[in-house]
Parts: sequence; C-alpha cells; structure tokens
Amino acid sequence: MQKALEFQPTNADIYGQLGVIYFRSRNYEGSIFSFQCAIRGCSGVDSCLGRGLDKCYPDLGEDPHEISGLPIAPNTIVYYYTYGSVLAALSRPKDNKCEPAMQIFSEVRAELNANPKEYADGRDTIINIIEAGETICASLAEDGLPSLSVEDATPTPEAGTADLTVTPTP
Repeated sequence: MQKALEFQPTNADIYGQLGVIYFRSRNYEGSIFSFQCAIRGCSGVDSCLGRGLDKCYPDLGEDPHEISGLPIAPNTIVYYYTYGSVLAALSRPKDNKCEPAMQIFSEVRAELNANPKEYADGRDTIINIIEAGETICASLAEDGLPSLSVEDATPTPEAGTADLTVTPTP
C-alpha cells in the first residue's frame, strides 16, 4: 500500500487500506494517521504520517499532499469503525481519544440505520465492534458516560440523520 501511495499519494481509499493493514499488523498507533487521512482528510505533514513516514522528505519525492476524506459508505465503513475502535482502545485518562471515537461511532450507527439492506449481513458484527469501543469510552468517563454521548453527536452530512438512540452502559 505504501508503494501504491507513491503512485497515487492523494487517493484516500489507499490510506484506508493502509490503515487496515497497520491495524491487522497490530500497529494500532500507526493506523491512526492513515485512517484519519482516509476518513477526515488531511494535509501537509499529516499526509506523510498517513503514508507511514515520520515526516515528509521532499528531496526523496515524498511531498506533503492535500487528501480529501471519504464519505461513509458500504465500501468505506470498515475504515470508520476500525478507526473509532483504535481511538477508543488507545484512550487513556490523560490521553482520551473518546470524543472523536464516539463521533465516528455515531456516524457508523447513522449509516447502518439509514441503509439497513446494505449492511444486513454484517450489521451485528459492526454493532458489536462499536459497542466494545463505547464501553471502553464509558469506562474512562468520570460520570460513567462517554465524553460525547451518541445522542449528542452530530452526524456528518454523509452519514445522514438516522435514529441515534443507543446509549452505552458502563
């Protein structure tokens, strides 16, 4: 995937695929920048970090690039829920990444609710994954609730405005 990014350094889908590879290789920290570029987009130094570099090396042809994020859809939802899971799993009391994780989980739920037929086969698995992340975030919250509850989350225009009524319990 890193080689593919040399040829197409602005292809957000390749960043997502690289994030999945990092995740499956248990390089969870490394997957964060790749998923961020794939989902939210990135620019400059972050695009180099998303390619697995420690910084941009223009003299080696590794220039910073503007990346536009991918909307949530059946072929990109894996990037969303995996990224949210990584953020939740790597959250600690002094490095809490639960707010963006909960936002992503909200977008995934909205997508699942808006397009149930598209996800009929994998919906339960996806829900189980995001519920595990929500449980982690709930355990980190001082009052037993995530720092951003599902009801308070504002879905992106791509995610739609489907029913977001599930609240994790600690």
